[in-house]
Amino acid sequence: QDFDANTELPNETDSTYLIDKRDGKKYAVQRLPDGKIWMMQNLTINGVELTPDDTNIADGNTYYLPKDGGTGSLADSNTKNATTGDVFAGYADNQAMFKFRSKDTSYTNDSDTGYYNFYTATLGYSYYGDGKTSGTSPQDICPKGWRMPRTTDSGENVTAIDSTNDFTYLARTYSTSNWSGSATGTSGYGYYSTNSTLLTSINQGAASPLATATANNYAGFSYAGYWSKLGLSNIGYDGFYWSASIYDADNSYQLEFGSSYVYPQLRETKYSGLAVRCIAK
Repeated sequence: QDFDANTELPNETDSTYLIDKRDGKKYAVQRLPDGKIWMMQNLTINGVELTPDDTNIADGNTYYLPKDGGTGSLADSNTKNATTGDVFAGYADNQAMFKFRSKDTSYTNDSDTGYYNFYTATLGYSYYGDGKTSGTSPQDICPKGWRMPRTTDSGENVTAIDSTNDFTYLARTYSTSNWSGSATGTSGYGYYSTNSTLLTSINQGAASPLATATANNYAGFSYAGYWSKLGLSNIGYDGFYWSASIYDADNSYQLEFGSSYVYPQLRETKYSGLAVRCIAK
């Protein structure tokens, strides 16, 4: 995790592996056409204690992530051992939540996936109905030296060509044409692409991420679906990925895509369980 994005993997398609020292898991990483280094697989960290030494949190703070299917308080050490609980009991979602799913081998662009509500992904920074209506979380569950994508720095209008707007900038790097709607706006519903080249680049990851990603310059995102109180949904059909940026008290920004569309700045309720991808700082 001692990774310098300014010097490591200097060329587009350069790639390597990251070992997350917090749990020993291995992730393929690559510099994509947007010039940034992305994890090519979905984050799956769970059942551990997070500290400022290994995670993007302030000095003096400690957080605990539950095991698969567990819930609890991010401040309670018992949380990391929790494996049961009604994970979506109502919408008072100021609880740590995690769900794990192994990759689905019935389609090639999948990877193991962890699902986190926004409260967990941002380590307590924001939850459903908390009153926050803008801004980007300064803390998240990514390893030290990495971060969650940002939709905007301000949480207000979205500018398509702004490189700080990670999902939109990445998507537009693959295609600057065939976009519908305004390049700025707060809802995200009016801005999308149906360009097949972009969709191929976003969606077609691989079971062996580095080999295929390097050969085809894919972004490696998968149809991971999402997690709700009704269970796992849309796996193999749609991808949903958290941004660290807030839309309003009840929603935060996300990347959403299917087989015929990409919304790089859509909003999603904070209590939903979405996948997380990390970018090198």
